Amino acid sequence: MADQLNMFPAERRQERVDPEEIRDQMIALLDRARAARDTAPWDTRRQRYWRKVYPQMSNHLIDRAEADQLCFAFAAELDRIETLLAA
Repeated sequence: MADQLNMFPAERRQERVDPEEIRDQMIALLDRARAARDTAPWDTRRQRYWRKVYPQMSNHLIDRAEADQLCFAFAAELDRIETLLAA
């Protein structure tokens, strides 16, 4: 039983997220989505994943206006890509 207690430390592990790294990842994903012309850059499952995760990533950005703009642009690209996936 004592070994199991070690699995759940009393203090939460503090994870540090670098907003610059998150921004770079978000911009790279947006660029990849924008580059898609004839075929979708990912399958339907991955499309649903990014629709959910991308806005969550933006929560780590400091500038809320920038986060909102990136999310808006990415959502527009996802809508466009859905027509590619449907074809």
